[in-house]
Amino acid sequence: MLAQPLGSCGLLAAGCLLFLYQLAGVTSSDIRTNGNRFIVKIDPKKTDSLDDFCHHLNAINITHSVAHDLTGISPDNFYGASLYLDNPNDAHALANLDSVQSVTPVTPMKPISPVSQHILTKPPPDGQSPDGFTPQIQTRVSELHAKGIFGEGIKVAFLDSGIDCDHPALGPGFGPGHKIGFGYDLVGEDFDGSNKPVPDSDPCTQCGVHGTHVAGIVGAKDVGYGFQGVAPNATLGMYRELPVTLTDCHQSDLY
Repeated sequence: MLAQPLGSCGLLAAGCLLFLYQLAGVTSSDIRTNGNRFIVKIDPKKTDSLDDFCHHLNAINITHSVAHDLTGISPDNFYGASLYLDNPNDAHALANLDSVQSVTPVTPMKPISPVSQHILTKPPPDGQSPDGFTPQIQTRVSELHAKGIFGEGIKVAFLDSGIDCDHPALGPGFGPGHKIGFGYDLVGEDFDGSNKPVPDSDPCTQCGVHGTHVAGIVGAKDVGYGFQGVAPNATLGMYRELPVTLTDCHQSDLY
């Protein structure tokens, strides 16, 4: 949780939360369960704290655990928490509590499929050098490379959907001595955004399309396609915290 005054990023996050709740806040008769995770907006005038609220849930046999305490982000705008319910059907009883203002199921949001895409299967015919890549010229990355600045000795970490550790521009391999040198899977292979995370020590996945893409922008090696990352000699780390499904092997995985 945030341990300092809310900055612009925090306000933006709080605004996004409120937008979600205003759109998706539902009554008990409207709830359609999809998984066992719910965002619960609590009336701070009717409960002293999240702990007191949770004690009350236990007393009325709504078995649960707290996924994220959201009471401190922007309490004047939203006061509540993300909860796991052992029995998703308890969401109806939860929504009927006098201290609850809304209950919103947590569900993954799929983006619209891309209109078109082009996958490079061979190097460009003109033999373009990596520093001739137009976006890097426009952003002056090529000037850094001309000065010999390639990120040597720098570590860059990502919070994303995982990373393809066998991609030729990033791997192969994971761990000390590899380009992808560190990281962790904070959610597990079967996490879909609504169930409980099962962390493990391996952030590698071939379906982490978005995480692989972002890591490539920063640190991809030149493998003959006329492109390299901003810091191709940097060591990369991936902390996987977004859900990934099999369909994400073929499309974006923004949630």
